Amino acid sequence: MNDPPDIGLVPSPWSILEEITLVHNLVADFKARAKEYYFEVILSQYQCPECKGALRMVEASIKFH
Repeated sequence: MNDPPDIGLVPSPWSILEEITLVHNLVADFKARAKEYYFEVILSQYQCPECKGALRMVEASIKFH
């Protein structure tokens, strides 16, 4: 039996996996940027006691699983 011609109406399983990967990466990027923004806002009320500059996150936090 011959396969029907590919006319773009039914995505292949690989294209669905690629789209899932893309969405996963976009969500991960959004979460990272939201975390940076959150800590920027939280830390904005504090100053370095030595230079009086703004505090900011410089290393990733430890993750517990």
